Amino acid sequence: GAVYGITVPPNSKDFQYNAICSGDCTNQLIKEPTKIFGAYLHGHLATRKVIARHFRNGKELGVIDEDEHYDFNYQQYKHFETPIELLPGDSIMVTCHYNTEGRN
Repeated sequence: GAVYGITVPPNSKDFQYNAICSGDCTNQLIKEPTKIFGAYLHGHLATRKVIARHFRNGKELGVIDEDEHYDFNYQQYKHFETPIELLPGDSIMVTCHYNTEGRN
């Protein structure tokens, strides 16, 4: 689902925000194993880094996708050669890093 109401403080060099699709969320959204075959990370102008991670039973299985040098003007879809299996009950956490230095 969408994330609303994020307040990024001004003049922050590396403000981090985590958005989580919990196991309860995936239990409602999917009823059988689902393949993640690609990703399109999205952020806004203050975004500097984005990472999406996959969890099962509280343990991290790996990174789904990440962009260490995110640029709003160069967003791209990435196709995975090997799809990632998402099960009902798995969680996904997306961490965004923002830089608002010089902004009030």
